[in-house]
Amino acid sequence: MVAQGINPYEYRKQLRLAVRFATEHTVEAVFNQWVEFRRLSLKEGRQSTLSQILRIFNKDVLPVLSGRSIHDINRHDLLDLLSRIEQRKVLTTAGNAEPDSINCFAMRG
Repeated sequence: MVAQGINPYEYRKQLRLAVRFATEHTVEAVFNQWVEFRRLSLKEGRQSTLSQILRIFNKDVLPVLSGRSIHDINRHDLLDLLSRIEQRKVLTTAGNAEPDSINCFAMRG
């Protein structure tokens, strides 16, 4: 690379940025992949775990984070999200959202 006049550091930096902004790495895209994985082991129904996950993410998580790169989400973002839910006085939802969010965002690899 150096022989070709390319700075290896800058090249890798540009690659990382391209990955961050790729549409397949948005919060919504990763969430959809994670839900498909979870559907294999969870039943769907009115009071099921899967329906609760879908309701929480569609109401509280995706409206705030859906278009962002999964690589840009940090602990502060998740704590802010949980705080928003708690401010609505739905503490059970906040308690359920925390482990589900952590599991979903752990897929970001």
